[in-house]
Amino acid sequence: MVGSNLVAALDLQSSYCLKESSDMLIDSYLIQQRANVFRRGYRNWRQFATKRQQHNAVPVTEIKGAEGEVMDIATGVITVPAQPVEPLGNRNLDMKLPLARSRDSLSAGFGSREALSSPASPALLPSAISINRLSRTNLDRQSAHNLSLHALQDALQAHPGAKTLSTAELDEALHPEHWTKFYITPYTEAPKKKILPVSTAMLELHMEQACKAKMPTYKRSADYWMVHLGVGGFHRSHQAVYTDLLLHYYENQKDAEPDEVFGICGMGLMPWDSKMYQTMLDQDNLYTVLSRSDAGTDAHVVGAIMEYIFAPDDHDVAIEKLAAPETRIVSLTVTEKGYCQNVAGVLDMSNPMVMHDLQDLDHPQTALGMITAGMLRRKERGMDSLTVLSCDNMPENGDTFKKILLEFVHHVDPALEEWMKEHTSFPNTMVDRITPVTEEQHRIILKDEFGIDDQWPVVAEHYGQWVVEDHFVGGRPDWEKVGVLFVPDVKPYEYMKLRLLNGGHSALAYLSYLAGHLFVDLAMGDAAVGGFVVTYLQSLKPCIPEVPGVNLDEYSDMLVKRFSNPYIKDKVERLAEDGSKKLYNTMRGPILELTHLHKSTQCIATAVAGFIKF
Repeated sequence: MVGSNLVAALDLQSSYCLKESSDMLIDSYLIQQRANVFRRGYRNWRQFATKRQQHNAVPVTEIKGAEGEVMDIATGVITVPAQPVEPLGNRNLDMKLPLARSRDSLSAGFGSREALSSPASPALLPSAISINRLSRTNLDRQSAHNLSLHALQDALQAHPGAKTLSTAELDEALHPEHWTKFYITPYTEAPKKKILPVSTAMLELHMEQACKAKMPTYKRSADYWMVHLGVGGFHRSHQAVYTDLLLHYYENQKDAEPDEVFGICGMGLMPWDSKMYQTMLDQDNLYTVLSRSDAGTDAHVVGAIMEYIFAPDDHDVAIEKLAAPETRIVSLTVTEKGYCQNVAGVLDMSNPMVMHDLQDLDHPQTALGMITAGMLRRKERGMDSLTVLSCDNMPENGDTFKKILLEFVHHVDPALEEWMKEHTSFPNTMVDRITPVTEEQHRIILKDEFGIDDQWPVVAEHYGQWVVEDHFVGGRPDWEKVGVLFVPDVKPYEYMKLRLLNGGHSALAYLSYLAGHLFVDLAMGDAAVGGFVVTYLQSLKPCIPEVPGVNLDEYSDMLVKRFSNPYIKDKVERLAEDGSKKLYNTMRGPILELTHLHKSTQCIATAVAGFIKF
């Protein structure tokens, strides 16, 4: 049985590696079929082990493997049924696609115990639907999808007793599953937990529930504030986590209680930030980080964000928070677009939001406008300035934002520009933690494995790194106590990470997409793509400065392992976003430097060609 399940698992993985887009349209059925077979066997095997430990004897008829085989406990002999299921390795070109029996079954998917054992309902569809793979070879994705819908509709109409399905239900029937329901969460017989929504009340019940998740036990109040602009997945998996770990450190080390406790106030500037605002409001500004790698799965409820302000509701409240005496740091993760610079690297005066903020600074839409409005009030009131801490993936991010911000301020008030030049600091930082987009199935994992109901959790790898220039004008948290590296010059670390990790991500993204891959780990498993990434990283070594305490070969090997992490299922599409901005920041410098050194630029040229083709 174990061997059969391993074969099923390997065969299932091969289904994810198909590159032909026409195949991908119908292989979800094959994946579903194989996954359910595998998980039935895995469940039965676990039940066998559990019962054998409890009773030392189990009726033979209760122990069945993935293909119905039965093991005699006394002898260990496996008996295969007379008509075994067709071997998993065989695939007919004319594949039978059973339709799940109801909408509930469809939504249950791989994560449902009922879906594992319930056959298709004869009342819904007496016979399987046959869709010939070869008939779709030259169809585009949408046409093939429509063909599938028509095939389902025709089949249903051929059976008078069949249930009538809406177009939405038919579409769900065609695409009932999602990769995380099986691929990242193999079936387990975990005991049922009471599901608790993320809230302060959940923290109070934490000890009683014996939850496996790490939860804040510290007092959620602050002496001083860091206002963060752009609270998204990365900030919540990185800066907020480091701050949370520091608060835990103080809680556990009573003799190391600080004179100044920093908390985070999140701030949303754009209308679409309303979803984050509502989520944080509903959850008392708590959320969960789900960390996944070959080291295991961990859940960490983070309490470092203690306030959240949605600026479009009341811009004056937002500006006043920046102008408050208790606020010492304003940090940001607004991506390259949020810096509002043009291709020449200067302030984009044609940007509509920049034009708006220059005309109406009382209702700023950009990070530039919001920070300027706050600084203007601080200067007028005779207060100290702030530290502006950029945590974006950009070369010399602090210096870059300083240049753009001071250009903006010059157009508002030249006197304010001079004041900020003298009193404001802009440390450069290097930030690193792979954080894919959160999927609905990550919420399911949290519920099933940890008993936590989180409206918007974050999924990330276990690895994290933060290197910061130690130049703060109004104090800072003692992040070095929880692993943050403070250095006089962050540039060597920054170049290493941007050119190898971020550049490597972009290099593999476009070629992987063109090769038909959806997930980064499976693309890395493709010898052509994975081999190219290794070669790409090696080709950039001549333009990576010496980094204190870092061996570049070991760092590159670690990147390959991180890219290959199968548990977070990072998507190629995410890495391919904003390529015109990313390639400028990660590849332009290496191209110039390698050319100057008379070294080959073939790998970078291949990556750029992939972007152009994409």
